[in-house]
Amino acid sequence: MVLFVLVVRVLIKHSRRKIVKSKDAKKYKGTLKTLISIVSIMAMFGLSWLFGAFTISSASIVFSWLFVIFNSLQGFVLFLFFCVIGKDAREEWKSV
Repeated sequence: MVLFVLVVRVLIKHSRRKIVKSKDAKKYKGTLKTLISIVSIMAMFGLSWLFGAFTISSASIVFSWLFVIFNSLQGFVLFLFFCVIGKDAREEWKSV
């Protein structure tokens, strides 16, 4: 939960900066993009912990492996979505 709150805080701060700089039509697009990002991060974190909750069942070894795999890949998926695929991060890389 702490990591989720920190990521959402950064996303909202970043979207506020963009909203101030943009026109009215782009404000709604930026807000929608931020909302989609928050929901997708929540789904990614929730899915991994759902596998963690299922480790108490009879197929606990399978869910344990899924839990470990999904938790270990969370940082990589965040990097892909927000740094590699994200237009803002690519623009920052180009300016450096």
